[in-house]
Amino acid sequence: MFADDSTAFVIKVDSITLHIQKALKQLNSWARLNCMSIHPIKTEITFISKSPFIGPILPITLDNHVINCTTQSSILGVTLDNKLCWILHIKSITANFNAKLNKLKQIKSFDLSTLESEAQLGARGQVK
Repeated sequence: MFADDSTAFVIKVDSITLHIQKALKQLNSWARLNCMSIHPIKTEITFISKSPFIGPILPITLDNHVINCTTQSSILGVTLDNKLCWILHIKSITANFNAKLNKLKQIKSFDLSTLESEAQLGARGQVK
């Protein structure tokens, strides 16, 4: 059994890597006690802060695998960056919507005028 989409966070800034390492060790112990495992390669760390994190970042490990530090992450379909900005999420949703819209345009029996008017209403935030 796997524990998907689990999120652990630490608020303390001083010696943050030690706190994260401790939290990961506790989370891993809890998972094993409950017959689950945490996939160390899929695990990633994002330091969320308004100002950039200054200082050396000690390697954080899980089962002897170094955890990758990222500036953005996707959690349950929501894309978050290290400044909690919505731009990446909105770009992702827009790209997904446009890809689906283009697939609908490829259907020959689909009325393009209806599709274009619905897309214009959606872009203006209007709902029928």
